[in-house]
Amino acid sequence: MKKKTIYYWSPFLTEIATVKAVINSAFSLKKFSDKYNVSIIEAGGEFREKNEDILKKNINLIKLSKVSYTKYLPKYGKIFSRISFLVIFILSFFPLKKVIKDHKPDYILIHLITSLPLILFFYLIFIPNVFCEYLDTQKWVS
Repeated sequence: MKKKTIYYWSPFLTEIATVKAVINSAFSLKKFSDKYNVSIIEAGGEFREKNEDILKKNINLIKLSKVSYTKYLPKYGKIFSRISFLVIFILSFFPLKKVIKDHKPDYILIHLITSLPLILFFYLIFIPNVFCEYLDTQKWVS
C-alpha cells in the first residue's frame, strides 16, 4: 500500500508553542503509523534552530529557499510583523506552488500564515486536502 504524504506549513517569526506542536505532531505520525510520509516545509530558514531536533526525529524538511531570510525580518509590532508576513508570502508563493505541484502531497496541514496555501487551494486548485488550524479551531477545507 502506498504511503500517504503529509506536509506541514507553519512559517513563523518568533518561537511560539505552534512550532513545537508541529514538530511533535509530525513525529507522532511517523512514530505511531507506517502509513504516512511526513515533511515540514520551511519557507525561509525559520526552522534552522530546530534542525537537530527535526533530524533526530527523522522528519523530512523541505526548504523553499537556500537563504535563511526570516532571521532578518522584523518580528515585533503589529505593522512590522505584518510586513514580514507579506515578505514570506511573496517569497514563498512560487516555490510552494512548485513543491506542491511536483510532489502532489495527499494532505497539507497549515498552521501559520495560512493565506498562502489557502489561496493556492481556492484559486489554483491543485491541493487535494487541506487541514487548517486556527488557534483552538480546526477545519477541513476540501
